[in-house]
Amino acid sequence: MNPLKNAGLRVGTVAIAALLSLGAEIAVAEPKTLPTTPQTPEGHQTEGDRQLSLASQRLDEAENAETSAKQREAYLAAERHSERAVELLPESADAHFLHFAARGRLAQMQGLALGAVQLPSLQRELDLVLELNPDHADALGSRGGMLVKLPFLLGGNVPEGIRLLKRALELDPQSIGKRLELAEAYNIDENTVQAASMVAEARKLADASGSTREQESVKKFAEALQKSCSGCAVEILAR
Repeated sequence: MNPLKNAGLRVGTVAIAALLSLGAEIAVAEPKTLPTTPQTPEGHQTEGDRQLSLASQRLDEAENAETSAKQREAYLAAERHSERAVELLPESADAHFLHFAARGRLAQMQGLALGAVQLPSLQRELDLVLELNPDHADALGSRGGMLVKLPFLLGGNVPEGIRLLKRALELDPQSIGKRLELAEAYNIDENTVQAASMVAEARKLADASGSTREQESVKKFAEALQKSCSGCAVEILAR
């Protein structure tokens, strides 16, 4: 068996996990009210705003789906709604990010080969989000996670990735998911003290929220972190 071929497969897997899994993870892990677009003179929601809201709802439904079939159906619906939102609101960073998130999750479900084909276009859409809004917290978190997880030869840059993840958390200070992403980044950077600190902060926020879902997410992450070696990605996030 050709060892270079195997190495390329491993690199491809990491690249896709970094961009597809992480970007969508941030988009749907913590549902939030998106900034509203301008309303009609009658004060009604515009069609673009409605499509944006529906895309966000479908993404959240997908994350809570009990079967892969229902999950795929919800992601496809999110892709349709976000695509329509992009058509109606071409300058909306949120619309483009939700489209990126839905497409990323679907590509992840399709497997390595098909996901790899879509990777360049997903990268371009993430670039566009940050062009439209350089302070888009979710997009910064996605780009930061990508830089942390990608191999150096494919553009990986752990210090820069951590910087972007910290900036994303500054912009979204109550985020539990971003703390876990940053904890993983610190673990990859072999800074286990900071990783543990981020998990402790995430656990405190989850307990204060009273959300069983968030508490369980932090618990699973903490357990996975304990099993991970220093310098390694946390298995629960590197899917």
